[in-house]
Amino acid sequence: MAEASFCVSGRGRTRCRYSLVKHRPSDGPVAIQLSNALDARVHAKVPPDTGEFSAGVRRSTLYDGSGGRFLAQITLPQASTARPRSETERAEIARGLANSVSGEVRFGRHDRMLYATDASMYQVEPIGVVIPDSIEDAVRAVEYCKQHSLPILPRGGGTSLAGQCVSEAVVIDFSPRCTRVIEVDAEGRRCRVEPGIAIDDLNAQLAGAGLFFPPDPATSRHCNIGGAIGNNAAGARSIRYGRTSENLHGVDVCLADG
Repeated sequence: MAEASFCVSGRGRTRCRYSLVKHRPSDGPVAIQLSNALDARVHAKVPPDTGEFSAGVRRSTLYDGSGGRFLAQITLPQASTARPRSETERAEIARGLANSVSGEVRFGRHDRMLYATDASMYQVEPIGVVIPDSIEDAVRAVEYCKQHSLPILPRGGGTSLAGQCVSEAVVIDFSPRCTRVIEVDAEGRRCRVEPGIAIDDLNAQLAGAGLFFPPDPATSRHCNIGGAIGNNAAGARSIRYGRTSENLHGVDVCLADG
């Protein structure tokens, strides 16, 4: 059993303590306790394994610790099934993708290492990399990965600080070629773009129409619009103009079901 406690103190006598107590499966329930000066407690209990986990379903029941009152039942996400790929399996995936897309398929060791990092401290080697020639090409890559149960990771400028751009997956890099400004509506103050265009590049093309994309993260020279949408990017101007979500009219998304 392991326990970690964190205390936060403010002015006066207000204090909060967060305690996480983690048991081995054989130890029974797992309790997460939050206590403060009023001694209020909430417990999240995970019942012993009843076979639900093997079926891919994990649930946690939330109770009011003071009286045992039922509060909610939470469905927990499935554990990842990611695993290392053999070189033989990797080569088969690369051949299949090369036959499915017109863009580049990079599965060599050097390319995997290049895409194993972003601006964060993390390093996770991907299965391989696809650089689509177009959005339609990216859709074909997604269809292949769906048919072969392969995880995918769309990637832009790689400026993430929390590891959003690294995973053991087929990385689809939109930044080299999916960078078009499709349409600019100066009167309606809107534009349609592909996800791989960097914010600074977009603003350079919008300047002639007297427009600009308001969110300005510090990495706007490299940050792609697709990544800005995925992370709801902001910046100094967001105090006045809002974050990405407040400047977004719509998104065309490719899902696994087509």
